[in-house]
Amino acid sequence: MPEAATPVAIGEAPSRKIITISGTDGTTFSVKRDNAPVQATSDRCPVYHLDINVEANAYRGSRSKFDELVNSLENDADSAAGMNEARRWVSNEFYSSNIPTLASLRLRAGMSQRELGKACGIEQPHVSRYESGKHEPSIGIAIQMASALGVGIQEFSIAWENTRAEPRPKVTR
Repeated sequence: MPEAATPVAIGEAPSRKIITISGTDGTTFSVKRDNAPVQATSDRCPVYHLDINVEANAYRGSRSKFDELVNSLENDADSAAGMNEARRWVSNEFYSSNIPTLASLRLRAGMSQRELGKACGIEQPHVSRYESGKHEPSIGIAIQMASALGVGIQEFSIAWENTRAEPRPKVTR
């Protein structure tokens, strides 16, 4: 019968190039993050058991005080109308070029990502991925999104192509 797993703590070295796993028994194991090939050996090695429990809905819902504020404004009929008008203003002021994108179509419609997702039967993160050009919507989702945004599928398709063509800032660590 195998021994009970030793609880471990996971830490990251300041250089961010090495991940260190430390057991409560004093043993440590470090992993380089440089994707270098690992030399296989037949030496005995310790086996670590990581028991990570995350609730199924741990990442759903509001993530910040700002999200809570927006939620409270959108749940009030008068404030929701003001939020929709503010989105239209943002569209006119910041997306007024003749090059439509998915985000500009949504803002022009006065919708939040959450509202567009709800209208299409998808979660807000999916809308965000489409608007960033990271994922391409299926034809079914594209038709639903175009309908919810009040545009034809051809205008939606042009906006999608423009979204993909937009240069995205590079994330550095």
